[in-house]
Amino acid sequence: MAVVTKTCPTCFGVGRIPTDKTLGERLRVARQQAGVTLDSIAVALGISKSYCSQLENGWRSLSDGMFDTYLSAIEQNSMKKGKIK
Repeated sequence: MAVVTKTCPTCFGVGRIPTDKTLGERLRVARQQAGVTLDSIAVALGISKSYCSQLENGWRSLSDGMFDTYLSAIEQNSMKKGKIK
């Protein structure tokens, strides 16, 4: 998989950031299908809503560990809402 770069609009001209849009898109789709908000994921992970959004939009790189943790947080929040049994 090729690494794509974008200029981040909120990075104050710092430059280009490596991105992986495909993983972020997977997270967003999984979160939305589970009916989980960015707010609840941010709280569960102890990170900002903005950072969650940047992960989903490919502005931040995702490690394998963070991807798994993010998916676990989606699953846990979804179970709380009764979406997953």
